[in-house]
Amino acid sequence: MPNQKLSSQRIRFQLQQLECLMHPDVDKAAPYLWNIFFRIDGQCMKITERLRFDGRVMAHFSEGSHDNLEVEATRIKEAIAIPKEVGEWTTNIEPLFLPLFEQPIPAVFGLLSVCMEKGNVSAKGAEAGHQVLNEAIVAAVNQLLADFEPKHINLEDPVNSVKTYFQEKAAPYIKGIPRKVIAAVQKEQSIFQNIWTLVNKDEFVGLHAWYFTQRELLQKNGLLDL
Repeated sequence: MPNQKLSSQRIRFQLQQLECLMHPDVDKAAPYLWNIFFRIDGQCMKITERLRFDGRVMAHFSEGSHDNLEVEATRIKEAIAIPKEVGEWTTNIEPLFLPLFEQPIPAVFGLLSVCMEKGNVSAKGAEAGHQVLNEAIVAAVNQLLADFEPKHINLEDPVNSVKTYFQEKAAPYIKGIPRKVIAAVQKEQSIFQNIWTLVNKDEFVGLHAWYFTQRELLQKNGLLDL
């Protein structure tokens, strides 16, 4: 749909299921998710005449840490339904406007999903780490935007050049975030809780990042079921 007109649009991001593929001790596998949704669009950001971003990313965070998937154990190949408050974001987006060329360009939006497994970290400790993760990821994305330079823009395909920039350049900006999360957990807990955590800490299972453009969304009728 290359000629479809860009305009304000209602979208729904939705993670529907989480599946356990393998685990050495499935009777004790209690996963939880931290999801960070974000959008870079004409409501929160503008492109200056120097082709730099001016503004801050708009973000939405999933609720809760321990037990936010409402399961205490999982089995291999078992699909877990992800609650809406954890895996869904409904919002409005507007295209950005490219000055000088006098044309709108599609918004960019995405999701970073972190899967954890519950161990001996306290509920308050896990949520403290969650909040620091949220803050650090938003700060990293805003720094990526601030450091974006015109040389990164392919004028024949400006939207995908921005998307590619994020995919290729994000890693160095988020390298130190796990250390900050661990420090936040330890600060929230007592000495005895931190010792107990060392016996069986919460485990990092994995993460995945999705990036989309408004043009791709138009092809999906405003719904992203991941």
